[in-house]
Formats: sequence, C-alpha cells, structure tokens
Amino acid sequence: MPRNITLRLAKTEDCPALSRLALSSKAHWGYDDAFIKACVPALTVTPDLLAAHHVVIAERASDDGSDKAPAPLGFYALSKARPEAEVECCFVDPVAIGSGVGGLLWRDMEAFARNEGVTGLSLAADPNAVGFYRHMGMEEAGFTPSNVFGPDRPLPVLKKTLPGIPAP
Repeated sequence: MPRNITLRLAKTEDCPALSRLALSSKAHWGYDDAFIKACVPALTVTPDLLAAHHVVIAERASDDGSDKAPAPLGFYALSKARPEAEVECCFVDPVAIGSGVGGLLWRDMEAFARNEGVTGLSLAADPNAVGFYRHMGMEEAGFTPSNVFGPDRPLPVLKKTLPGIPAP
C-alpha cells in the first residue's frame, strides 16, 4: 500500500483538478493531441458527475502542515445504480502509475460497493488499461462503442461479480 495516501470524497471545487488529472492520465498512453482534444468533453469532471456518482480522490497527506490542498494522485467515480454499478472512471496521475494508488482506489471502491449492496461492477475500458482491470479481477465481456468516437473505436467491456458481505 502506498504511504501517506489519504482517500476522501470529491467536492465541487475539485472538478478542475480532476479533469486535468483525467486528461493527463489518458495522454500517458501516447495518444496524439487531436485524440486528447476530442476526449475533453467526456473527461471533464462536473458537479453533475459528482452528484450522480460516488467519487473518491486519493491524495498525498500534507507533510508541511500547510492549508494548501494536495494535488490528487487519482480518483474513481462509481455509479449509484444497483445491483450492478458502473465504474464511470478510474484515473491515476502518470507520476503515480505503478505506485499502488490505483489498487488502493480500486479496493476502496469494491468495499464501498459491497457495503452498498452492489453485486457486480462493469466498465468500458481504455484498451491500454485492460491489464490493470484484469489484475483487479475483472473479466472481458464484449465491446461497446466509444462515447467519443462511436463504433469506429470499440472499447472492451469488463465485468466483475462481487462476493457478498459475510454475515457477522
């Protein structure tokens, strides 16, 4: 587990920083500027997204005692649908990829989902992120058109059944 990382719910004032992080994370995969520009509307985090989803941010705990908010290292957004919830997004800042931040966020999301009665997760993944999602136990379940590029760029759909919470 990464050290000095805290998780918290996103607030409206986090939207600009989360949007920048999502675009930076997407650009990490080597997409050209035209592709990233086309993704801006889909990757812009808005107050409406926060209202419709459970959105959690990972950030490094402040070591200097300052009031300045730390930059987010990653975040996820999980739909409030039941019994199956959709992972709207899960992004990690490129500087934190491979550090355990993604796994920390994912485990938090699964724990939250199980506590809320969610029995399954699904998502449409960037092809470059499929390996991470498989590592988190998801399985490929087909393809769906991209919400940015339509059927010309089908995205893998992944699903996972969540085990129930054991009775006390």
